[in-house]
Amino acid sequence: MSQKRGLGPRTLSRRCAPQDFLNGVCTHIIWLTQNRLTYYTGNYDTYVKTVQENEVIQQKKHEKEQDDIKHIKQFIASCGARAPRAALVYPYKRTLVLVWRRRC
Repeated sequence: MSQKRGLGPRTLSRRCAPQDFLNGVCTHIIWLTQNRLTYYTGNYDTYVKTVQENEVIQQKKHEKEQDDIKHIKQFIASCGARAPRAALVYPYKRTLVLVWRRRC
């Protein structure tokens, strides 16, 4: 069946399977999310553990980015009206623009 679908003879393409079965059979897992393929080696338990660790790392990065944005906005608000310090604000505004572009 997998050969008819063009997946190859050693490919398991199931969405649901018992965890112990996947642990015994799988050595490589490919995860498709947001049109990106992510490759994981190891059994299913290793995959689950790695995905959870990556989610924690991503959450920490997001929180740090939000703190940085908050700090930059406070700095811009405190310096924006004063002419001598207005030149200091431009790089911070540029950073905010780049962060918003990266999200879109």
